[in-house]
Amino acid sequence: MNKFLIAAATLPFIASAAIAQNYDDVDPSGAEITIWYRQTRGGAEAIEAIITDFNETNAYGITATGVSAGGYGEIYDKFVNLIGTDELPNIVIAYQNQSAAFENADTLIDLQPLFDSEKWGPSDELVGQIAQGKWDAGLHPDHDNERLGFPARTSMDVVGVNLDWLAELGMDVPTTPAELRDVACAGSANAFSKTADAETAPVGLMFGADASRLGSFIFAHGGEVFDVEADAFVYDSDEAMAAGALLADLAANNCIRQPAERYGETGDFGNGVAMMVLGSSSGMDYWGAAVDEGSQHNWTVIPLPHSTDEPVVNMFGPDWSIVDTDEAEEVASFLWLQHWASPEMQADFIRATDYYPANLASLEMLDAHRAEKPQWATGSAYLGYGMIEAAVAAYQDVRRLAGPALGEIFEGGDYEIILEDLAIEANEALEDSRK
Repeated sequence: MNKFLIAAATLPFIASAAIAQNYDDVDPSGAEITIWYRQTRGGAEAIEAIITDFNETNAYGITATGVSAGGYGEIYDKFVNLIGTDELPNIVIAYQNQSAAFENADTLIDLQPLFDSEKWGPSDELVGQIAQGKWDAGLHPDHDNERLGFPARTSMDVVGVNLDWLAELGMDVPTTPAELRDVACAGSANAFSKTADAETAPVGLMFGADASRLGSFIFAHGGEVFDVEADAFVYDSDEAMAAGALLADLAANNCIRQPAERYGETGDFGNGVAMMVLGSSSGMDYWGAAVDEGSQHNWTVIPLPHSTDEPVVNMFGPDWSIVDTDEAEEVASFLWLQHWASPEMQADFIRATDYYPANLASLEMLDAHRAEKPQWATGSAYLGYGMIEAAVAAYQDVRRLAGPALGEIFEGGDYEIILEDLAIEANEALEDSRK
């Protein structure tokens, strides 16, 4: 069968080697490496500038070549189709479930020996600058917690809030699930006076039926999507059920609504139809543009209101993985990753893309960016509170189950049955992915 047609969950599962590689005697001098990245236009220009800087400054004469290889799905398909050939890159960008699937076919290296190398390992300073949630994302339960990922960049779920609408209601920014319920329901019952679309019924909170949105609500209630110690999806946990109860209550009282079309929440937030919107921080620029074109209200971003002592934000974003080639190229690739992760390079990339950095020290170099984009600046304070959904190959299939499950709750389905069934189906997918 053509590997292009094989789904992540059905890639052959090969047990990882237990022998740790020692790289201290490897000489990367003159190595040539290829990097597959996702960005286009300004983002691609920024990555290419980082590659050029590396080529001009590294002490070993290493030459890196970048390839804008398409979207994440395209990169995944290309990679899978080339497994077993000599056409794979040295470094590939991928989400954690994708890199777990790549390693099912034994194509990646465990990065931990390079981290542990006295000669090639990163400085303690660099390690300390990376958000813990991003380091955690690189560990893969499918493969004995091998470190298959190196942080690339960060996004997270945040809530956009119309502050002018809140002021009209005489309410404060919500911080707990109960306050979120009260504020959302008040917004649905009382239209914004400055709305640019008075014909559409108001709604307190709008977001799509997506697996990540469901994960965000579970995290905000102190739960997890995937329990690493139990090695299981836990959509039926007490915390997940508490999240489901809140979602069901909001839906039953018409306090939440799904967008009528993809990214429709952006326009509705901008027009003053939706008082709050939940989505990826990568969409904040679009929210701001919609507000400028719509009701021009004052707005901010907050973490999803939570029952935990501190916020827990759903953090996501791809990692870099190193392909199993030869030792010199692997060391050269690891040196490029450290160059990428330096505060200076991270800051350059963020200026071009508006993502959040993996290296938090770069924030100190982004004062002008923070001043220009106050909502982005506000959101940056939440980077230390991140959790990831699931770094297992099966999650690609589980996501296709979780989104519709959330949609069923929107439509009035019994959340307990829905989440219990989701847990069963998700763990069946996990088991199937490991056969």
